[in-house]
Amino acid sequence: MSSINSTNRVAGLISGLETEDLVKAMTANTKSRINSKKQKLQTLQWKQESYRGVIDKISDFKNKYLDITKSTSIKANAVMKKCKATSSNDKVISAAASAGATAGSYTISQATAAKTASVSTSGAAAVGSVKLDFSDAVKGKNYETTIKLDGAQKTIVFTGGASEEETKANFLTAANLAFDGVKQSSQSFTMDGDWLKFDGADDGIYHTFEVGKNEEGLGLSADKSSKINSASTLGSIGFTQELKSDNGTYNININGTSFEFTDSTTVSEMINAVNNSDAGVKMTFSNVSQSFTLETKDTGAGQEISIYQTEGNLLNSLFNIGTDKLGVSEADSAKIEYAVNDEFTQALHETVVEKLQKGFADGSEDAKFKLSIKTKDSEGNEKNLDLVLDLSALTEKTGDDVNSGETINSALSAAFDKAYQDATGETSDIKLSYSDGSLTLKSSNYRVEVVGDNDFYIENGTNNEKLIDGDKNYLIAEGVSEMTFTVDGNDVTVSAGSEGGIRINDLVNAGLFTIRTDGTLVANAELTAKDDNAKAMLNEYFGKETLSPATASDTLTAYGSNSTLVLSSDGENFTTYTSATNTFTFDGTTINVSDAKDFKAESAEDYITIDTAKDTSALKELITNFVNDYNQLLEDLYGETSTSRPKSEGSYYDPLTEEQEEEMSDEEIERWNENAKEGLLYNDSNVTKFLGDIRSAMSTFVDKYGLYNMGVKLTDNWRDNGKLEIDEAKLETALEADSDKIAELFTSENGIAAKLETAIDKAISTKTNKYGYLTALAGQKNTKTDTDNAIYKQMQSIQEIIEKLEEKYENEQERYWDKFTALETYMSKMQAQSSYFTSE
Repeated sequence: MSSINSTNRVAGLISGLETEDLVKAMTANTKSRINSKKQKLQTLQWKQESYRGVIDKISDFKNKYLDITKSTSIKANAVMKKCKATSSNDKVISAAASAGATAGSYTISQATAAKTASVSTSGAAAVGSVKLDFSDAVKGKNYETTIKLDGAQKTIVFTGGASEEETKANFLTAANLAFDGVKQSSQSFTMDGDWLKFDGADDGIYHTFEVGKNEEGLGLSADKSSKINSASTLGSIGFTQELKSDNGTYNININGTSFEFTDSTTVSEMINAVNNSDAGVKMTFSNVSQSFTLETKDTGAGQEISIYQTEGNLLNSLFNIGTDKLGVSEADSAKIEYAVNDEFTQALHETVVEKLQKGFADGSEDAKFKLSIKTKDSEGNEKNLDLVLDLSALTEKTGDDVNSGETINSALSAAFDKAYQDATGETSDIKLSYSDGSLTLKSSNYRVEVVGDNDFYIENGTNNEKLIDGDKNYLIAEGVSEMTFTVDGNDVTVSAGSEGGIRINDLVNAGLFTIRTDGTLVANAELTAKDDNAKAMLNEYFGKETLSPATASDTLTAYGSNSTLVLSSDGENFTTYTSATNTFTFDGTTINVSDAKDFKAESAEDYITIDTAKDTSALKELITNFVNDYNQLLEDLYGETSTSRPKSEGSYYDPLTEEQEEEMSDEEIERWNENAKEGLLYNDSNVTKFLGDIRSAMSTFVDKYGLYNMGVKLTDNWRDNGKLEIDEAKLETALEADSDKIAELFTSENGIAAKLETAIDKAISTKTNKYGYLTALAGQKNTKTDTDNAIYKQMQSIQEIIEKLEEKYENEQERYWDKFTALETYMSKMQAQSSYFTSE
């Protein structure tokens, strides 16, 4: 049907031609070429998706079974050599076995848990009181408030008296009358100075009460409870030992760290300040027992807590400590932060060493380690450094080198030095080294602390600080041979006991100074520097020339205790072991006594036994799951290569053109596309190559031991394409008898896991210049290969051709339309002229 398509195109009005159909016919060849290229482009896109589906399946299999950090890894010794330790009474003593632990049995007759050094409140910190102020009460005026005693609430109405004492008496009378039906006749509210208390007549119950807000009558701007809580201010607590300070300020010292609190400091603020400090302790408060506890973070006899106070008696009040045991210290003290040439060592987790070795072997991201440290010099200047130790320079080393302690030490040391210099621009005075599974950091000029997350399993807060009590040979007056002090009117001369000058030991041995357990140096008696050497030393470390001494009650010290274990490996001969922690390790079996308290068997029947054996059930489950997933991978991939492309009326299902889709329903299009996507990897040589490689890897033998020896063999059906089946009885026997051989078969450098990983990496690696053949062909999402692969480049080339053909197609259409429009215009003029002559 003729029509006018646009202002520039005139179709068959005069000529009667089907112009649009003619133009389509005349440009059909170009349109056909466009459709053909688009179909090819779509086919390539679907083929890429098919390849990537294969790659994803392979990658999932690798991540599950070849990642040494996973519990499903067949590559990790920790998984394949897994052992299990069982305790006959794990509520008292528990046990765990590491990979490769020696099978055996242990008998335990006695055990005690290690304890932290701790200081705890004796009884309740507070007697249960609320401080009231009746000074603003008006004579003759009635006041109303509420009191809640042990959950029972009553309204109290009392009258202001002529004096505070009279108002107080009126209040007590009203309170006791209100609770006549609740409390016993022998119990009553009383006032101790300004503190309201409840006398429970020694019934053994800790009674709590709450007084409602009444600012004028009671001086309470808010409800106040006799029970301590995290929001209670120190000044509002009725401590069992009355809190005292001349100015409402409390200065305390815990393990050499000083704190200042005031009456307005809350319990929560005080606890947070202590716990976030460098004191190395943890403070807690029990809402139930109304008591405070201060304890070290670690257990053992080497743990200490040293506390003293220089203003106020806060420590006495918090812990109910008598003044005869802990007073207010007026002693001058000095503390040296750290001594030189100090170090600390941290045992490394097994998987860290495995990760190091893996990083060396394949040059992956596993060759990089995070280590965050904080340094402080002798002047107190601090630096926070986030270092990345890059070991990639040694990733070309292979074979035995990666298992060498010397190789690991060399790599770590060099990487640390470079990372430090990159971060600071300076050569590092800190040295990092590795030996026998342990990492050591050492410095002669810096206090070094490991902070934040790191890849070395080093606990946060670990540092090389060595307090003065650990080094009494610290040179406190270099080059000085003697110094003189005046003590109680007498001159005392201290001489250097060794070359180099006077050391702390010289001062201590002379009886003039004591080193507190927190590492501070204090005088034993009041002393004054007499000569220039003594004056210089006191001024440098104490800032004065006359020192006030420490007294016997200045400092309170608590010590931790070691754990003990009385154990026999033969059931007859027992040996006693001690440890600063609650764990003991024997041939890979770790025994934990943290819940033992003070266990002691009364007879042999009460002994606790620990049995260690290979965890064959876990290993059987792992091998079974591995074989099943391997079979599934074969099935999926052979399914891709064995499925041929379907046909419709003798032709393959090619992607639909736009014209074809216009003539079909949505359901028909969907079914067609499903058929068109099938069989794109039929007999694909790349996927077939990979299948051959992993089947070959599974036939590996290590020392003449293979899967067949442990009951895993090919199925009898050749159509299974290499699937495996398990003889469970034979596998269980092999796990009991040959567990070490099975572990070697999977984990050794020439074992199944290594060969599978090699085959997989050859196919799907995304490493620069080491793309796998499947990755190079189709790429992987979320990697640089997503757009750097052969199919992507081919699709780009086709897209460019399509764009040029579409431009050509538009130009052809425009040219033909221009000609037909000119024809219609000419014929229109001719028709007009003919009509003119006819009308004449």
